[in-house]
Amino acid sequence: MRGSRKPKERWQVLEYNMDRILRLESRNVTFRHISREEARQILDSRFSLHQLEDYFPLFEQYRRPDMAGKFVNLDFSQLYHLACIEQELLPILMQMCIGIEGALRLWLVNKLEKTADAEAFLQAYYASDQTYLDQIYAPERIDALEELTEGSLFLTRDIWTVLKAIHFGTLIKMIQFLHHTYTGKAHSTDLLPYLKQLDAVRKIRNTVAHGNSVLAKLPVKADDAADCALRAKIGLLGIKNRALTTNLQKSVVQELCGLLWVYARMVPEHQAVLARLGHFDQEICDRYSSFFSTNSMLMSVYTFLKSVAVALLGGRGEKI
Repeated sequence: MRGSRKPKERWQVLEYNMDRILRLESRNVTFRHISREEARQILDSRFSLHQLEDYFPLFEQYRRPDMAGKFVNLDFSQLYHLACIEQELLPILMQMCIGIEGALRLWLVNKLEKTADAEAFLQAYYASDQTYLDQIYAPERIDALEELTEGSLFLTRDIWTVLKAIHFGTLIKMIQFLHHTYTGKAHSTDLLPYLKQLDAVRKIRNTVAHGNSVLAKLPVKADDAADCALRAKIGLLGIKNRALTTNLQKSVVQELCGLLWVYARMVPEHQAVLARLGHFDQEICDRYSSFFSTNSMLMSVYTFLKSVAVALLGGRGEKI
């Protein structure tokens, strides 16, 4: 059949496996704790080589020109265990994002229904970005409303139905629109402390939803200095100034702190997440911590975020 591909012969599969191992060894990655054969099995059944290579920026490389691109004391087990850690962490982060999303929907529907202007608000929001909304929420693209065949979602449905159908990013835009449109009204200020941090929640949610790595983004610095309001909030938890300065320079750490802070303030019942984080720390992080004891960046971020999580979710967050 034209265009069909023949299944690879066994020797081709073995050659591919060997190529991946050689590719790692060419970067000076060692196999002291996990054998090459075990590594091949991991690359076949657990994580792709590309996934593990995403963690390369977290580890030190030689600076000598003759060793360019080669790592200093990087073992395959470290890449593998980071992937295992993240595999356990991402579902917890998604649970937090879903909790925040539910709280935001409840807040918005209650505010609009109490003021009896939900329909007018939907019309105004739709008019503010009609071209984009018509494209994103065309009837054939809305799985939650299969019966919608004509007319705009925002003009033909009640507020709760709309909130169930829209994406998280649109939900945040609606809240921001409400704040800016109703400036001066009582219900426009309720979420004012959260507006900037909601964007951090959106970024973490998108990363997790696409199965991308959060930890691999640690070396990326924030575009500007750490958000002063967030820094002040986290500073009230009793964390040392040096730890604040060092860790909040990282973009993804800012986002994770924003997620933790918004979740602690908006979701009243967070004991389930606290229990999952406790299990993650004791059963996962402790199990693999010895592999990263010499990586100062990873250990600093871990200690910092653990302190923030315990303070916000464990009972000391009332001061914020």
